[in-house]
Amino acid sequence: TFEKPQKDLQRQSAQLAKITGQFKQEVDKTYAQLNEQFVQIAQLLNEKQAAMNARLTQTAQQAYNLLEQRNLKAQDLKYLVENAQHMHDNDINELKADIKHFLSERQLDEEFSRMRLVQFDNLNKLKEQISNFSLVDTIPN
Repeated sequence: TFEKPQKDLQRQSAQLAKITGQFKQEVDKTYAQLNEQFVQIAQLLNEKQAAMNARLTQTAQQAYNLLEQRNLKAQDLKYLVENAQHMHDNDINELKADIKHFLSERQLDEEFSRMRLVQFDNLNKLKEQISNFSLVDTIPN
């Protein structure tokens, strides 16, 4: 008769309903954990971006200040050269030394035209790490 198989089927159906409920809880918990992980990652990225923006702003301001000082110095020297006919020989020699010193620092000026302010050397490594950050298991058939 079917009495034993029917009871086994009922037990298995009840067990399957229980397993389905447990699995649904696990899926819901995993969605919540996944979302929390990405919230944390986004927060870390936002903090890193803010720190880098602050550092870039500070570095840029320092550079602008230095370039402005160099421009002012160049204007001052140009003005003095234009009015050199009214200067004494000692002052002219000192002006020539100042110009020579100013010109010796032009390599610093040229460095600004070649400067890379941010290095993205680890970007590909980071992309790979993000790709392999976590994997979703597959269901056996």
